[in-house]
Amino acid sequence: MKPEKRKRRIVVAVILIVVIVGLSLLYMAGCPRFYSDEMHQRRISRKFQKEFVDTGIYTDFKVYPLYDIDDNIIRYLIETEPANHFYVRTQPNYFFVHESLYLMNSENGTDWFRYRSESDETYPSFGSDINWGKYNEAGDFYNEHTLYELENGAIKYRSESPFAAAGIDETEFRYMLFGGLMPAVKRNGVFVNLISMCEMSESELRSGNFNYPYLNDARIFAKSYYL
Repeated sequence: MKPEKRKRRIVVAVILIVVIVGLSLLYMAGCPRFYSDEMHQRRISRKFQKEFVDTGIYTDFKVYPLYDIDDNIIRYLIETEPANHFYVRTQPNYFFVHESLYLMNSENGTDWFRYRSESDETYPSFGSDINWGKYNEAGDFYNEHTLYELENGAIKYRSESPFAAAGIDETEFRYMLFGGLMPAVKRNGVFVNLISMCEMSESELRSGNFNYPYLNDARIFAKSYYL
């Protein structure tokens, strides 16, 4: 083989290798599994700091991982000052086809309220100081056998996260069960639903036979914001 022809083949091979490696790196960079959980948390913090704290919308914030029943991280929680909260999930962004690797449920925060069934009174529960009562003007969420957390005779809507409202310690795992809609913590081997404030055993959760009040907006990411 002539030296010139061999040289051309080497050049073409090198170019192909560079292209393949470059495309592979672009692909991996858009894959959430390419980053560790700690890296995701730092990246989310950096983005939120730039867009919402440096611009003066919030004065401070913290980012927490949210776990499923098997202690796998399924999304992240951002708690802010003044009190507000956001949910963030990762999404594949291969070759930068989306605006970001991170999708936040809203740019305005998440309102929610506590509620439970009257039958929940028989379950062990937390939050004995909560004012539970019936509210006949609860619209789509009204049920004659449902109790709501009331304040001044109306449903108490909250802007702080269910974890912050329950005073969950920073060192505790924060869970999002029931398809990522039920905020919970684990105490003494059992879960506490932070919407109803009732205990749920792990066996009940895994069998699907449990009391399941969850975040009232079943489409948390219906209105999403690229972070």
